Amino acid sequence: MCFRVTHKNSLLTAYYIRVKSGTFLTIGKYLILTGESGMRKVQAEDEAIIACPSDRIWRAITDFSSYQKWWPASVRIVVHRVTPELLGSQVEIKPYGGRAFLCEVESIRDGSELRLRYSGVYRGIGVWTIAESGSSSRAIYRIDLEIADPFMKLLSYVVSIPRLHSKLMREEFEGLEGYMNSNCTRTT
Repeated sequence: MCFRVTHKNSLLTAYYIRVKSGTFLTIGKYLILTGESGMRKVQAEDEAIIACPSDRIWRAITDFSSYQKWWPASVRIVVHRVTPELLGSQVEIKPYGGRAFLCEVESIRDGSELRLRYSGVYRGIGVWTIAESGSSSRAIYRIDLEIADPFMKLLSYVVSIPRLHSKLMREEFEGLEGYMNSNCTRTT
């Protein structure tokens, strides 16, 4: 037996299949989200102060082949394409237990801002901003995404995707700081 259930705030409509013993199995591909935009948003901003010159941090975040050295081990990184000017470079990211998505370099500004276009599970923008901060540098990563994947949309009603992203970013910043400490000599 198949039937439809609409959440009381009309943001979620899902189709369920009745299985034996009176329980229900959600069929993700039948999930329909409605509302003004029809999309769930993920917005987060994370930052870290790292004791290293900003140009060295910039080199690390734009050297996609180095990501495996400082990103959390729980994240699989596949570099699909790297262009000499970086525009159009593509990296696939797959968090452990999560679904893979693609990030493509959309724009670069003066060695201080790297703008990535997300596609796949998420759609939207991620922006790295790097700036000197006293004797250290400030690294900031902001995302403004819509969840495009039906399963992830459903999950976002139960799990805070921005909170998960920020937890992963903390691990990423710790890895970047360790990578910088082993590869950075600051001149005084």
